[in-house]
Amino acid sequence: MKLNGKDDRLNAQDFLALARTIGLTAGDAGAAITELAARLAERALTLRLPDFAGHAEAAKSAQEKLIAIVSERSAAIAG
Repeated sequence: MKLNGKDDRLNAQDFLALARTIGLTAGDAGAAITELAARLAERALTLRLPDFAGHAEAAKSAQEKLIAIVSERSAAIAG
């Protein structure tokens, strides 16, 4: 699914465009964006690989990178 013509690296403006399309007020959309970004950032910190995979150094590195990407993109969405 594309949002505002994009399917990657979404930002607050992309979500605001959707909000206008579906009839949300800017205030409601802003509150939803803030909540979404906060929840994503919070949950990213709890991501863990299964025990059998978590012992490999490459897997640990991939997990750390994933958490960093989700955290960075959540911050970007929040503005």
